[in-house]
Amino acid sequence: MKSGMNAAIWMTIAPAMVALLIAPAIALPSPAFAASYHVSSEASCKALPLSGGNATWASSTHWCTIPAGSTLTLSGNYTLAIDSGVMLINEGAIQNGGGATITIASGAMIHNIGTFDNTGKVEGSGIILNIGVLNNAATIALSSPGGIENTKTGILANSAFVNTGFLTNAGTLINSGIINSKTHVENTGTIINSGTIKSPPP
Repeated sequence: MKSGMNAAIWMTIAPAMVALLIAPAIALPSPAFAASYHVSSEASCKALPLSGGNATWASSTHWCTIPAGSTLTLSGNYTLAIDSGVMLINEGAIQNGGGATITIASGAMIHNIGTFDNTGKVEGSGIILNIGVLNNAATIALSSPGGIENTKTGILANSAFVNTGFLTNAGTLINSGIINSKTHVENTGTIINSGTIKSPPP
C-alpha cells in the first residue's frame, strides 16, 4: 500500500519539479546578438552580410561595392566601420536600423547611388556623397572635415537630426527635422523645408 502511495505522490510531484527545472530556462532572455564589420580590405569587404549578392573590391582604388539588387541590413547592436581611404559604393540598398551604428572615418566615403535608409546612427568625420536616395529618420552626425554632398540627381530626406561639418545640395533636400551645418549650406538645387536648418551666413 505504501509503495503505491509513494508512486502516486511521485507522479504528482515529478511534473511540478520538471516545470520548475524548465521554467528558468524559458524565462531567461537570450543575449542580444551583436556583430561588427570593419571595411578595410578585400576580405573585410567581401565579408559584409549582403542579401541578394556579394560585395566586390577594387584593389587599386580601395572601393568596396554593394551591387544593384543587393541589400546590406544592419540592426540591433551591429556596427560598421569604414576605414580612411576606403569608399563604400552602394548601388543597391543600405538599411541601417535602430541600434546599429555606421562610422565613416576621416578620409572615407559612402557613395550612395541606390537607397540608403537610416533609422540608427551614422557618425564619424567622413563624407556621404549622395546620387540616389538618402532617408534619415534618426541621427547623422558627421564632424568636420566630414559632411554630406547631395548631387543633382540626389534626394536627401530628413525627418530627424543631421549634424554635419558641411552640406551642399544640388538635388532635392526635403527637411521636416533639424539640420545643423557647421559651414554655410551651399544650395543650387531645391529645398523643401518644414523643419529647421541652421548654418552660418555665407
